[in-house]
Amino acid sequence: MTGLILGLFRFVLEFSFPAPHCGFNEVDNRPEWIKRFLTDVHYLHYGIGLFVVTLIVTYGISLLTPPIDPEKLHRLTFWTKQSPLVREPIDDQQKIINAQAQQNQDRINQNKRQPQPPIMGWRKLLNCICGLNNEGSGEGSEEETNQPQLSPEEEAIAAAKFLDENKFWKRFVNGNAILLMTIGIFVWAYYA
Repeated sequence: MTGLILGLFRFVLEFSFPAPHCGFNEVDNRPEWIKRFLTDVHYLHYGIGLFVVTLIVTYGISLLTPPIDPEKLHRLTFWTKQSPLVREPIDDQQKIINAQAQQNQDRINQNKRQPQPPIMGWRKLLNCICGLNNEGSGEGSEEETNQPQLSPEEEAIAAAKFLDENKFWKRFVNGNAILLMTIGIFVWAYYA
């Protein structure tokens, strides 16, 4: 939020107090501090300063807040992404999840009792784009709702296995990321 506020401050000043056009010999009626701020501080230098201020604020806030218990971070950080251990919920997260699951189940049961009208063609297309099924309201198919419930340990192991990457695709994606960053840096440097 700090970076957003400081960036918007510069943005508003740039467009609220535009510089006079070159070659028209117009008088610059802007206040002196705005002239100094907008003309003496280049926008790229301001961006670097904005980055440093945001970094300091982020670091300061992280030092002032208590750390999260390691038992609550399994598969949430890069260093624990392959952890097969069961993650404890942060705060009352599990209560919220259980309440939402119960509401969803109640809604599914209610929808099964009511006859469903036929789905229009545009709705089928929208459901396909959004990854929903076309049997009803998109709450999940019968196969999904009738799957056996896994224990927390089994869910943790399945979540850790889900994050395994094939070496070829890992290298392919990382290579493309480096290529795109190189192109982006070149374009930025060339046109800056």
